[in-house]
Amino acid sequence: MMAVKLSVVSFNMHGFYQGSPVIRDMIASHKPDVFLLQEHWLTPANMSKFDTFTDNYFSFGCSAMAKHIETGMLRGRPFGGVVALINNDWRSYTETIHCDDRYIILRVANYILINVYLPCSGTPDRSLLCEDLLADVWSWRDRYREYKCIIAGDFNVDLQSNDPIVHRIQSFMQDCRLTRCDVLFPNANVNTYVNIALNQESHIDYILTSCSDDIADFGVLDPDINFSDHFPLSVTFQCDVAFNSGPRTRSYKHTRPKPIQLQLRWDQADTLSFYNFTRHHLEPLSVSLNDILLLYNNNAIGETEVCAYIDSCYNDIVRVLNAGDEMYVPVCRKNFHKFWWDEEMDLL
Repeated sequence: MMAVKLSVVSFNMHGFYQGSPVIRDMIASHKPDVFLLQEHWLTPANMSKFDTFTDNYFSFGCSAMAKHIETGMLRGRPFGGVVALINNDWRSYTETIHCDDRYIILRVANYILINVYLPCSGTPDRSLLCEDLLADVWSWRDRYREYKCIIAGDFNVDLQSNDPIVHRIQSFMQDCRLTRCDVLFPNANVNTYVNIALNQESHIDYILTSCSDDIADFGVLDPDINFSDHFPLSVTFQCDVAFNSGPRTRSYKHTRPKPIQLQLRWDQADTLSFYNFTRHHLEPLSVSLNDILLLYNNNAIGETEVCAYIDSCYNDIVRVLNAGDEMYVPVCRKNFHKFWWDEEMDLL
């Protein structure tokens, strides 16, 4: 085992396009090991936009708008969503554990990293949502009690205020034996949310740790270009990893088996049943699409509604095609003969 520094940045993007410049700049200048991001506002169909930052990171997260899109046309402004970007250097030591609308959990080396986005003031059933979220996080924390823990994100409340949610969060911190990093580094105990247009500012973004002795550095960053109304939080801490000989950016010790990729065998498929199934389920989408285009041409709806419907329609088409594949198209391992030969050679 070797002690290595892991750098994590937590940032409320306040929309993918508003937060993107900060992410791109930090990747180019600092190259953090992990980004824990909140409020990207993307629909499920657009989550792949995180792959456009760089090939050196892989993403793990979800959209908060999946249920709204499934129930019909998206109305109102986009909202929510949490995601993590992890440097490929840490891929061999990363395990994705759980993903939900308001929190994601992953393991990196001997640490559990939890990215959270708590509901803001005015959210319906806010207290109940917070109770459920903290209870879920506690259950996962207890399940992985042998690992150290970092919890970061937008808590949407000043922990020094008299908000009724504060008492519940403080109880949770005591139960999990968590310490605020801004308390460990008093110079970084500053406002993390600033909205000049509304003349509002507060301290609502936090990073909590279960092992204060591991924390090497913590700070609230002020990027030159930042269209979000939140500031990124940065923490660096020691974690334990097992390396092969050589520097960290080279090979890791891989213990996972070779991946098995599957491919569709269309030459053995029941194509007639597949065509009938997809025709039956896709025809209503075609009719609905024509109706939407007619409303748009008559100025009854705007481009935002049309774009939201297109995203939803795309998801429906993918679901129909996948369902047809599962029922009528058999699968086999890709490069079957090559896999067979590799396995035979491994036995020699």
